[in-house]
Amino acid sequence: KNQPYPISNWRLDPRPWFADDPARPLRLLPGSHLDALAEISRKLLFVEPFSIQTDSNRVGLRLTGPRLDWTAPIEMVSEGCLPGLLQLPPSGQPIAFGPECPVSGGYPRIGQIAAVDVPRLAQLRPGDALRFAPCTFEDALRALRDRERALRALEANIAARLAP
Repeated sequence: KNQPYPISNWRLDPRPWFADDPARPLRLLPGSHLDALAEISRKLLFVEPFSIQTDSNRVGLRLTGPRLDWTAPIEMVSEGCLPGLLQLPPSGQPIAFGPECPVSGGYPRIGQIAAVDVPRLAQLRPGDALRFAPCTFEDALRALRDRERALRALEANIAARLAP
C-alpha cells in the first residue's frame, strides 16, 4: 500500500560496531602534570573507580572518587583544552572536559582521554561509574584507526545493500 518509506528485507546488526562494555576503562594518555601527582594518587587514578557528580554538564564532568594529591603545589597559566582533558582542581577530584569544553583552562592536566573513548565519556550520566586505564599515544591511535576501519566497513555494507 502507500508506504512513505521503502521497507527493506534485510537487517544489519550494529552491535559489533557500537556495542561497548560500560565497565571497560576509558583509555587515558598521560597529561603534562601526571608525574607531579603523589605516587599513591597515580596508582589510585588507575585502580579506583570514579563516579559522575550531579553538577556535571556538557562542559565538564565532575568526578568523585579517591582524593588525588600533588607532591607539591603547582601554579600554571591557562592552556588550550580539548574534549576529554582530565584536569585536577584543588579539591583533588578530577574534571573531565566534555564536548562543549572551554578553549582554555588553568588547572593542572593529569591526562587526556583517548579520542576513541571521548564519545563514551559523553554518554555518561550523573551517578555512572568509570575507570581509567593508562594508554600510550600509539595504542590510542591504533584504537582510533580500528574504529574508523570498522565504521568504513559498516558504511560499505550498508551501501552494498542499498545499491539497486
